Amino acid sequence: MNLEIAAITIAIISLIISFYNTWRDRSRLKITSKIIGSNSVPEYGPVRIKISAVNKGKRPIYIRIEGGYLKSGQWGGTYIGDTNFGYKLEEGQLYESDWTIEKISFSAPDFDDEFKNIFLEDSLGKRYKVPNSERYINDLKYYN
Repeated sequence: MNLEIAAITIAIISLIISFYNTWRDRSRLKITSKIIGSNSVPEYGPVRIKISAVNKGKRPIYIRIEGGYLKSGQWGGTYIGDTNFGYKLEEGQLYESDWTIEKISFSAPDFDDEFKNIFLEDSLGKRYKVPNSERYINDLKYYN
C-alpha cells in the first residue's frame, strides 16, 4: 500500500515538473516602451517613442511586423528584417525601435491615416501590444 502511494506521488511530482519545464521552455516576448528625446535640446535627439522587446523564453521567436491599429479600424505596418522570416530573437536577445512623429502617420495609395496604438507581430501571427502606446502617440503629437 505504501509503495503504491509513493509511486503515485512520484508520478504526480514528475508530471508537475514536466508541465513547468514545458511552460518555461516556450518563447515569451517582454515589451517595454517610453518617450525619450527633447525638441529643445538637440543632443537628446527628437522626441520619439522607444520600443524594446526581449525574448524571455528559451525558444527563439521571429518578429515579422512592426505596426499598429489605425484610427479607421484597419491595421498597417512594415516588415522587419528578412520578409520571409523576420528578425530572430534568441533567449535574452533585445530588439529596439524608435517611432517618431513621421512614423505614426500611415500613408497608403488610397488613403492616409494615423496609428492609434502599436504592436509587434511574430511569425505565427500573434500580436503583442506595446504598453502605453496610445498615450505615447498622443504625447508625441503634443510635443511636435
